[in-house]
This record gives sequence, C-alpha cells and structure tokens, in this order.
Amino acid sequence: MARVLVLDDNAVNRELIHQILEPFGYEVTSFGTVAEALAHTREIHPDLILSDLYLPDESGYDFLYAVRHDAELQNIPFMLLTSFYRHNQETGLALGATDFVYRPIEPEALLELVRKTLIAGEDHGKDSDC
Repeated sequence: MARVLVLDDNAVNRELIHQILEPFGYEVTSFGTVAEALAHTREIHPDLILSDLYLPDESGYDFLYAVRHDAELQNIPFMLLTSFYRHNQETGLALGATDFVYRPIEPEALLELVRKTLIAGEDHGKDSDC
C-alpha cells in the first residue's frame, strides 16, 4: 500500500495520523523536525507527504520548497496541515502544495482526502508518462 511521510512536531498529532491511516494499510513514517524529514525523505520515497506548517526548526514551507526542488521527489503529493493562519493557504499552494488541510479534521475526512489525493497523483503520473 501507499507510503505516507508525516512531519509534525506534536507527537500526539503524529500518533493520531498513524492510528487513522495504518488500519487501512498505509505505511506511515513520521518525523518531528524538517531536518529529520529531509534526511530520510529520499530513502523512504513516500507516495504522499503530510506536513505541519509551523515546526521548531524550519517551516512546512521550507520542507515543501526542498521537496519541490528535488528532481527525485518533486512530483510527490504534498499536503500542508495547520490549525492556524488560514490566510497562508495561498502561499502554500503557490509553492506547490497539493492541498492545504485545516485541523481539527475528522478522521474519516482525513482518510478520504488522503485516498483521493493518492488516486489523483496516480492519474497525474499516468498522464505525464504519455
């Protein structure tokens, strides 16, 4: 099944995402800092990235920028997660975020959003191979 990388400095949020996705067969790997996530993203090569926006070392925008400027990773769907600063959605989307998700979000809604994003990513990959 799909590999999901989660970046969030809050351990409770990371565990919640594990609990939501893993029962449905998703392989979830999570990190608490941008530095940790960057150090492992290429080896994991996730099918989807879920990243908090505000982190202790850098921002989710910084992580998004790094992923979008890496030829091996640039096409991975990338969803920014936040509880605050709704006006920053425009910035995230302009930097290449696939979606901007506001918390709290119901577990079923997150699961459905992940599923739809992965399906859309597969369809996009098929189109770009033509």
